[in-house]
Amino acid sequence: MENLGRALRSNKGEYDEEAIESNSPAVLVIKLPDSRAMRVMSLSLFLTVLFLALPSLRSTSTSLMIRASMFKPAAADRDAAAGDGFKILPILLRDLVEEGLVKKGHRGLVIGATAADMEEDFEFLRDAGVDLLTQEETNADAHHVFDFVFTRNFNSMEVVDGVLKEDTGLVVSPLGRDPSNGLRLLSSYKIVYLRRFESTVVAMRKMATSTVADEEEEVSCGGGGGAATSEEKKAALKGLEDVYLEPPRRASAVEEKKKTSFKTSRMIKFLPDLLKDSLDEYPRRVFITDDTSAVEWFYKSYPMRDQEFEVYNVETSGAHKETGVSNWMREKVGREDYVVMKAEAQVVEEMLKEKTLCLVDELFLECKNQWQDDEDQSDGSKRAYWQCLALYGKVRDEGIAVHQWWD
Repeated sequence: MENLGRALRSNKGEYDEEAIESNSPAVLVIKLPDSRAMRVMSLSLFLTVLFLALPSLRSTSTSLMIRASMFKPAAADRDAAAGDGFKILPILLRDLVEEGLVKKGHRGLVIGATAADMEEDFEFLRDAGVDLLTQEETNADAHHVFDFVFTRNFNSMEVVDGVLKEDTGLVVSPLGRDPSNGLRLLSSYKIVYLRRFESTVVAMRKMATSTVADEEEEVSCGGGGGAATSEEKKAALKGLEDVYLEPPRRASAVEEKKKTSFKTSRMIKFLPDLLKDSLDEYPRRVFITDDTSAVEWFYKSYPMRDQEFEVYNVETSGAHKETGVSNWMREKVGREDYVVMKAEAQVVEEMLKEKTLCLVDELFLECKNQWQDDEDQSDGSKRAYWQCLALYGKVRDEGIAVHQWWD
């Protein structure tokens, strides 16, 4: 202790360097504030750090909450999703039995349901000799064993196609109300049932190759001229784009600005392209429309093959109103001509009834429906969309290349 240098503190609270004994080694002197000042400084520093860290903490907390919600949806959402679609099953299946689409000995599968969902209201199926199962009651390797499948939407068509019987399987599903889903009808299925309950339900039959061939033998529509044979025209119908089970979303403001629409942006598979037809062997080529705007679209979009088309705009001429569309068609075109037509549903129904739709090779069908926001038809005259689908199916069954037309 004798060798330690000492520093004397003055009255001013400062250390006097000259008071250090000269024979002592150098000493580092650290001046510390009062304990109260130290506490104030520490608290200030802590609050400053906390304030600066708050945005980062808030962001991290929000991120964790979002991630949690992605993997664990709210109970109310889960309950709503589970109940959607299944509550119409009893009355729907009873109706399918009465229609003869579900019969004694049939086996059915409900995709997305549990055994608890199927405990009640299905006694009539057992009485009718129909076996109804859920996915948890079936083997994972079951293939092409079910006569019918119910699914809440058509997003699971890959699964459905694998378990349905190859030749006569029936898939049943309600149509959604959101037109953005873009659901499509597979070419190997045919609509056999459409009915409105709380939502519109569609049933489609899986077609056997032999059944399709038998039906095609009866096809006589689609014109009689040109180089393509009737067999080639029948084969061409299989290449048409799929029909939309829900109408597409209306064009956005950006699309409107670019002057694009669904009829010009979608991949339409035109008949001349499917047939690889030059259109030069027809005595006449004719385009008939009830819409002035369709004339410009036709010239820009249709594969005319550098051939001349006669264009009739019945909207402006009004000539068909005096004699009716069917009589007017008989006077203007023949079976040997190549005829393309754009028409509304009412006109097409009339031509089906009068057997004059067979004069048309390719049809663009416009069907005003209840999902379209059209102020010009606010009187309740619009059709249910399933009626549009049914009409499309009738035209397709006639052997005519038909496309859906959207403004």
